[in-house]
Amino acid sequence: MHNHSNSEEKEDILKSNDHLLHSSIHSRNQTQNKLMSILTGNDLLQRLSNYNAEYYCIIEKVEFFPGIIRIYIDERGDNSLGAIQTPMSSTLGIVNESSLSEAKSPIDGKFSISDDSRQYLGYLDFALDDSLLDNQNIIGFQYGNCGYSTARLFRLDQELIDRYHIKST
Repeated sequence: MHNHSNSEEKEDILKSNDHLLHSSIHSRNQTQNKLMSILTGNDLLQRLSNYNAEYYCIIEKVEFFPGIIRIYIDERGDNSLGAIQTPMSSTLGIVNESSLSEAKSPIDGKFSISDDSRQYLGYLDFALDDSLLDNQNIIGFQYGNCGYSTARLFRLDQELIDRYHIKST
């Protein structure tokens, strides 16, 4: 009877391990699917929207959700010209020479660091509508409300739309 108990215990352990393995595979697949909707630094055309050498915004990554483009930023300033401009006045749009057309303001934002004297670290959400999905557009980001350069982030072409299953609102 003691052997039977050991056998049952081993079966329970195997079942438990099998369940953990399947859970791990499912979790890994979900993570891979999520990672597939992210453009990281190397995938971006440009990563910097700057005012000058002391005030600059690094675009860390871009993530796509249905109807939303999320821009992860790390904005820095040394307070030599005063407070950093608010990230909520930033814009995302189609790059046309040196300006943005179809410019959109953030619909949401969240920051783990929110200190207008030195740094904003977090993300901005922008609505993704059909105006941005026209063929072959370069999507750009401009930090703040004035004076920052436009970072050319990526070309929103059909290949990218298909690869990341990008959908408008």
